[in-house]
Amino acid sequence: GDTAKADQALDQLLSTRGVQQETYMHFIAMAGRTELATQLAEAAEAAYAEGNLKTSGPLFFSYNTLGNTDKARVWLRRAIENREHAVIIEIRSSRGFMSICEDPRAQPIFASLRELESSGSPTHSVATENASSAGLVEAEVCADI
Repeated sequence: GDTAKADQALDQLLSTRGVQQETYMHFIAMAGRTELATQLAEAAEAAYAEGNLKTSGPLFFSYNTLGNTDKARVWLRRAIENREHAVIIEIRSSRGFMSICEDPRAQPIFASLRELESSGSPTHSVATENASSAGLVEAEVCADI
């Protein structure tokens, strides 16, 4: 679409009083503002370490978009350990995550997800059901994780 209009809308959102930019770091990375997205991700990592950030998904999404697969894998592992359904839904339904799904270094993470699910954790069924109800189709590469 209209990238200039999207950039303007993002600027407006980020300048709104009270908006936590960390919430939007993934979108900031998608907009090509890698320096700001990296700064926000590093600040979010510190907040997570201090217990002030409760979910790892935003960091996974941000680092994956920034192309930092090493950090993306770290945060994906934490998101799966925390059973963050939004992350699991996204990796199963979006082709934007095919690179991590194909990465052999990420396979132990997906093995741990399968292990969690085999012990009764509903992550796969919930993610698949939610993706289907949202009209999303599982990405072929990640469908079997």
